[in-house]
Amino acid sequence: MAEGLLTALVVALALAIAGVIQLARNGSLSRRQMAALALLCAAGLLFMLITDWPTGLMAVFWAEHSVLSATLSSVLLVGLGFLVWERADQERQDALASGLSGAGFGAIVDHVIDVEVTLSLLSNPDPPQVAGWDEPGRPLRWLRAHRDHLTTGDDPRSVPVRIPSDEHDWRVELLDQAVRRTLGAMRDWSPLIDGSELGTTALLALSDIRKDCMELSSRLGRGLADERSIQILTTLRQRVRVLAYFFESFSGANPLRKEVRRSLDPLPPIGPSFTWAADSGSARFFNHHWRRALASTYEALNGEVTLAEIRDFVLRAHAGQVDKQGRNYYLHHLIPISEKLRIHGEHAEMAGLLHDVLEDTAVTVEDLDALGVPADVVRAVVSVSKQPGEAYDDLIARAAADPLGRLVKLADNAWNFDGLHDLAKTDPATAERLKTKYERARGMLEAAGDG
Repeated sequence: MAEGLLTALVVALALAIAGVIQLARNGSLSRRQMAALALLCAAGLLFMLITDWPTGLMAVFWAEHSVLSATLSSVLLVGLGFLVWERADQERQDALASGLSGAGFGAIVDHVIDVEVTLSLLSNPDPPQVAGWDEPGRPLRWLRAHRDHLTTGDDPRSVPVRIPSDEHDWRVELLDQAVRRTLGAMRDWSPLIDGSELGTTALLALSDIRKDCMELSSRLGRGLADERSIQILTTLRQRVRVLAYFFESFSGANPLRKEVRRSLDPLPPIGPSFTWAADSGSARFFNHHWRRALASTYEALNGEVTLAEIRDFVLRAHAGQVDKQGRNYYLHHLIPISEKLRIHGEHAEMAGLLHDVLEDTAVTVEDLDALGVPADVVRAVVSVSKQPGEAYDDLIARAAADPLGRLVKLADNAWNFDGLHDLAKTDPATAERLKTKYERARGMLEAAGDG
């Protein structure tokens, strides 16, 4: 029994160290955490050495369990050696990344912007030369001499993603140029990497863009301008937009050059479902640090959603819902409350539109974040949304504690209170009960504002 338990403990320790090694390889552990874990492994080895002395108290125990002893010492030794090596390698990677920021990331932005322009031209109904983008025969060569066109209304990157015609020969030629420009970026980038994990990851990201351009070219060459082709083109345009902004920011440029777009418009916002590569197998190569750095880029580019987009989102989320009088819930409850809040600014108006979306629909907080809803609006919506089993007074207290949530709940309270006049005609007892409830809630909300 005891031997079985010891065997299980040694196996569990081996698995734990394997998990620690994986976390370290993914960049999820700080240097301090790796140092602490290495010390624990060293302490375990030291304990085994001390207790294995002939005069030690556990010498007989280790002698009787030689297989367990050898396995445990091997596991601890491997963990110690790896953690010490990984900590030193992380310091080296940080130094290399610091050097790359000035030397390489800034220089590669032009290549990435060129690829984005090429992909955007695919969405035009006519070939580039019709719009004056192909004077010498190749748009990218012409673009290098006319960068100012990217800071005017002629920027093709403002065109939404679409593949509007059945004539794709010129689109295949454009994709060939995008592939060549991506290969040029990879060629220019390779000498700068010098063993940097961050640099290598950037090279993989560019390689995935090249592969997807080639797949899209193959599909269009066969006349397949279908949903899959649109999906590839959409994610390609999103990824090169993110890369250009990311590389430019990482290079230390301040301010960013004018050609670097500062929002994802007119592209769809990047949410939790966004994958860096169309080939999901490539995702495993993008470690924790890379994902975290790109996440801040997604946030910067997604920006805030517009009020019009919020209205459309809420209309779809509450589709088919009616109020107690059987009227359209969106038109007769959400819109009036939103209009009441207009005097407090656009964020208050957004919160008024969204105030029931978490309670009454399948929408989640993560969905609101992915949509690009401002953080203070999300907090307000959460504050006025009843939690399972929560008392009404507790809900009001939570709403009152959030400045924007308090305004939303006051507007909701006032609208519901005004509706009691009609309810009293058919159900006076319920109307009187709700009147007392709403008056108490209003008192709590107004008191919080006075405080």
